[in-house]
Amino acid sequence: AAKKLNGLAPGYLAAIAKELQIPINPPLQKGGAGAVFVNFSSDYVFDGERKEGYKEGDCPNPISKYGQTKLIGEREVAEVGGKYYIIRLQKLFGRPSSSQAAKKSFFEIILDLAKTKESLDLVDEELSNFTYAPDLAKQIKYLVENNLPFGIYHITNEGAPQTWYGAAKILFEMVGNIKIKLNPVSSDKFPRPAKRPKYTILINTKLPPLRPWPEALKEFLKQRIL
Repeated sequence: AAKKLNGLAPGYLAAIAKELQIPINPPLQKGGAGAVFVNFSSDYVFDGERKEGYKEGDCPNPISKYGQTKLIGEREVAEVGGKYYIIRLQKLFGRPSSSQAAKKSFFEIILDLAKTKESLDLVDEELSNFTYAPDLAKQIKYLVENNLPFGIYHITNEGAPQTWYGAAKILFEMVGNIKIKLNPVSSDKFPRPAKRPKYTILINTKLPPLRPWPEALKEFLKQRIL
C-alpha cells in the first residue's frame, strides 16, 4: 500500500500533469503546455549517518520501507519529467485539518498530553529541523511564481536542529505555566517497526532561508489560541 501511494501514484499524477493543456495568458510558468506538479517527499530518503546534514544533490539511502517508497516516488516523478518540483521536508507542524481523521502534529499531541500527564518520556534522538506549514506554503508559492528551475528542493525552517525531547523543552518554555517533567530517552524505549534515521538535517542551498522554527512555533501558538 505504501509503495502504491508514496511511490507509484506520484508518477501517475506527474504524467497527467505533463499532458494537460493549460491556456494561461500570460503563462505563469515557463516550459510550454503542462501543469506544474509538486510532489512532497521526506528527509527519510536519507540514512541519517551524516551529522552535518544533507543537501539536495546528496545520494539518498533510505533505511526504512517508508523512506524507500518516498524515494521511489521521487524517481517516478523525475522519470516522467515535465514541470515538476520535488519538495523534501521534515517534522511538519501547523493547525490540524478539520477532518476527524487528520493527524495532529507533534506539538499538538504534546500539548494535549500535558493536560493529563505529570511526566513524559521523549526520544532524544532523530536530530533535524521543523517545518511550519504556512511557511512551507509561502515558499512553494515563491518557487512557482518565480519560475525557478525544476527539480529537487529542501524546504524546512532554519534554526538549531532539535530532537523530539529538545523541541518539547522549547515548546513548554514558550507556553509557561505547565508543570510537567520531560525525560530524555533513547529510541529503544519506543520500539517501532520502521527504523528512524538519527541525523537528517535538510540543508537548503537553492532558496531564500525561512525563519527559525522556534519563531514560527511562537506564531503557531498564537494562532492556536485564536
